[in-house]
Amino acid sequence: IQLRSIRGFNYGNYSYIEKFIEGSQDKMPRTRIARQSQYFYIWIRNLSDENATFAAKFTVMNLDKMIKGDIIFKYSRIFCDVERFNNNNEIMNKVGMGVLYTKTSDLRELRKNPSKDIIKYYDRYHDKFNKLIKKTLETNDRVLIIDLHSYSKHPLDYEIDKNLNRPEICIGINEKYNKYDFEKIIYITNKFGYIYKINEPFCGCLIPSDYMNDNRVSGIMIEIRKDIYDTCEKFSKIKEYLKYIKMEIK
Repeated sequence: IQLRSIRGFNYGNYSYIEKFIEGSQDKMPRTRIARQSQYFYIWIRNLSDENATFAAKFTVMNLDKMIKGDIIFKYSRIFCDVERFNNNNEIMNKVGMGVLYTKTSDLRELRKNPSKDIIKYYDRYHDKFNKLIKKTLETNDRVLIIDLHSYSKHPLDYEIDKNLNRPEICIGINEKYNKYDFEKIIYITNKFGYIYKINEPFCGCLIPSDYMNDNRVSGIMIEIRKDIYDTCEKFSKIKEYLKYIKMEIK
């Protein structure tokens, strides 16, 4: 559904789950077949060459999330941005793009007085996030959060950093960060030949509210400039880069 509603592929060009164990020749599944376990059969209809690879990878990614039970915020950041600070320290409040946006990315008015009731969605997300960290610390000495994002080659209207010389990779860190993990990511970034900057054009990293001052929990943000993964070849390289990072700091 996300391939259609969010990514813009037209009707029929998206993944879906149904039970057709007889194969694609039958229009309807056979009835009175008792199941003893859950059954998933995913189809992706024919796509143009430039979309096929993306659709397949996107489908696998979301299936993987569904199986592992990742925390997923189901709503757009325009509705509620769970990656902002819900206080006066949030720098994006200056441009009307804090937790509750009042402006669009081109600084047009989005809404004047967003309902404060929306904050409950923010709180629920962070409650789940805090519980996940707590559970992880029960069996691990520390937690590292890799905060992944992407950004445009040229600054958008709402962005505070207007420097046109944007790196291919932006690595964001907070005041408290794990130096060992940070240096590993820098090494891998250099190994793959990417040009990077620290906290530029974006800075910091998302840390769950209950663990802001807990030395066992650290985070590193990796922002990827969109034009360095806009072809299958470039996408494969970025995938290997992120895979390498995951493997080395695991």
